[in-house]
Amino acid sequence: MKKHLPFVIVSSVVFSFGLGLFAEPVVSAGTAEYAEYAPEMRELHVRIPLKTNADGGNDVFVPQGVLVDGLSPIYALWYFNGTTFDYEPMRDVSKQKIEVFVPVSWKPSEEHVINLTYNYCGKNGMISLKTSTPSEGGCWQNAQGSGNIGFCVKEECGLARTNEIVDFDVVIEKKLFPDPEKNVRATILESKKHIPLPCQVYEVEDINEALVRFRAAVPITLPAGGSTIVFLWNCRPDEKTPDNGLLKMFSSTDAVVVENDSYSIRLSPHSGQMMTWRDLKRNVLFDYQDPRKMEESARVINRTPDVYRVGKPWSHALDWQAGQYEQKNIIGPVFIETIRWGKMPFIDEFSCNVRYRFMAKRQEVVITSALSADKDVKVMGLRNGGVSLTPSLFTHAAWPLQNGDVKILPIDLALGNDTGAPAAARMPTDTPWIALYHADKKYGFSVHTIRYAYFNKGQHHPVTARRQSYVSVYRHYTIYTIRSMTQTYLANIHSLPVKVYAGTELYEEMAFVPFDLLPGSGEEMFKQVEETHKRLINPLVIVP
Repeated sequence: MKKHLPFVIVSSVVFSFGLGLFAEPVVSAGTAEYAEYAPEMRELHVRIPLKTNADGGNDVFVPQGVLVDGLSPIYALWYFNGTTFDYEPMRDVSKQKIEVFVPVSWKPSEEHVINLTYNYCGKNGMISLKTSTPSEGGCWQNAQGSGNIGFCVKEECGLARTNEIVDFDVVIEKKLFPDPEKNVRATILESKKHIPLPCQVYEVEDINEALVRFRAAVPITLPAGGSTIVFLWNCRPDEKTPDNGLLKMFSSTDAVVVENDSYSIRLSPHSGQMMTWRDLKRNVLFDYQDPRKMEESARVINRTPDVYRVGKPWSHALDWQAGQYEQKNIIGPVFIETIRWGKMPFIDEFSCNVRYRFMAKRQEVVITSALSADKDVKVMGLRNGGVSLTPSLFTHAAWPLQNGDVKILPIDLALGNDTGAPAAARMPTDTPWIALYHADKKYGFSVHTIRYAYFNKGQHHPVTARRQSYVSVYRHYTIYTIRSMTQTYLANIHSLPVKVYAGTELYEEMAFVPFDLLPGSGEEMFKQVEETHKRLINPLVIVP
């Protein structure tokens, strides 16, 4: 195969006769290599290595264009020693490794003609390559058209993962994925074979006439330290996806119910907050049975966020009534997510957002909340991180210390009231997890802080007066956990209002996870909790 075309040869002759000093600059191509994925190009492609010889020219290279079988690809990437060409001419290229990556949705045993055009040493040139694809690999046989995008997913913290959901956010040409909600399917690549995975597409939006954005949730299983390539494909609407186990949401007479293989959770029909959690594996009902005669919808196990504004009653997310907030549900085979947002009950100065994510084949529920101060206002409490449960379900509470020890507290030492919790039951607000457990029955319920942030978007620092987290057995009615970014309320003894400034934001992502109390003492009993926390704060990595 000739390494340069007659156009280049003719130019060479003119150059040689005109100056009589230098040979013509040369650009030559090595063997084209087809692949499914590379860090440089995350879709099916061909890689073409180039070599240059300036032969006395200025050794400046400017890529110009690419054709695949006579058609222009949407884009191509030219790499010079690993750096992508953007706008500036590349200099001293004869000393550099040059590679061209061209997207090609290829199948086994095909032939493609690739044309590369460029300007080198001030002269235009072109290389034409007739290439052959490998005998295996390439496009998934069930895909339709050329729409594909790949992601490398890695496990980096040393914990095996089973059905861990990874969310891929995609912006791509609409002609490649014309109807993502119906047509996107997922596979993983193993030994040149594409293995189908469950996939849930959501939040599809047209960016403009040419581009579409969507998110795809895919459950991934990996060994510790492992990695895989996940592909999203454009397929027929009737292309089946693998079964992903039980996950459903339905309305009963007194609740909205979400069920999977691990739990049956009831949500308040009024506020949407979590009311009860039946652990199907351990046959335990985690609920809040208050001896006071309260409506069940007020005895929710997740009450927060909450605010105590001066001159108003405590305002909790549980106080929402239907019609006082907006809501949206995302329902699919991989996860169900309930989203509620609006003004805090009774208080115009604050708004909040609460999300629950329930996942197939996972025992945890992820709770995300954001509490925003829309106006300057005086408060005596600003809190989140809460779970409220029946005290008789547990005998002890536990949480980790910074030195690696675990503090264990019998719950009868956490008796609290409107002054909060006793000193022994308090902890820093960034405590990673709190575990409530029954020492004899060997079960527990853990609250994990995955991440949180508290800040003011303007000139002020966020108020942190009497900042604390704690466990409290409130008047023997309920045992609850709370994260108070400020709690200056102290009953009628010494309550001190403080001003929270507009632009103050309190964000948290936490998870509720039942667990088994393991044999041993101290931190040995909580290895399952520690491992769960490590996994939650170190999700699978989508390699950039």
